[in-house]
Amino acid sequence: MFASNLKIAEKYDYLNDRFRKAYQWLRENDPTKMECGKYQIEGDDVYEDLTLTAKCFIRDPALIPSIGSWLKGGGKVTFANRPDGYYNARISNQIPFEKILRGNPHCSFAVNFRCSPPFLYDSNPSNVTITTPSYILTNPGNVYSEPIVSVYGTGDMTLIINDTFI
Repeated sequence: MFASNLKIAEKYDYLNDRFRKAYQWLRENDPTKMECGKYQIEGDDVYEDLTLTAKCFIRDPALIPSIGSWLKGGGKVTFANRPDGYYNARISNQIPFEKILRGNPHCSFAVNFRCSPPFLYDSNPSNVTITTPSYILTNPGNVYSEPIVSVYGTGDMTLIINDTFI
């Protein structure tokens, strides 16, 4: 659970866009004057971030400065058990390198990656070339996704995505 005062909540830089949208919604709507119930802020396709932990081992303590600088910020992260995909992630924990060096004979530590959105992306998405008059492309995953469509050619065509004429 997260609790804060609206007057100070937005000054924290750790808040993701969903928190900012929720605070904006609360500023624009007075919940004390609303009926009990469910109110949509950003639709039904809102997902909580996923945190994945990686256990790391340092063979050479001299590498700690370069490892520490590499582990700042965020980007794409790939895990050995899912080599065909990646997550967009940020490091969400402090890594106590001074404790790793002191009294830790294995030089091991854990890194928590906050994946937002919590989806595994295909590292090598395939292009589909359509040469027939009609073609049905289906999403192989189990979460709603929007295709990236590039159309090349000449002549007339009708493009329909999810029953919507484009």
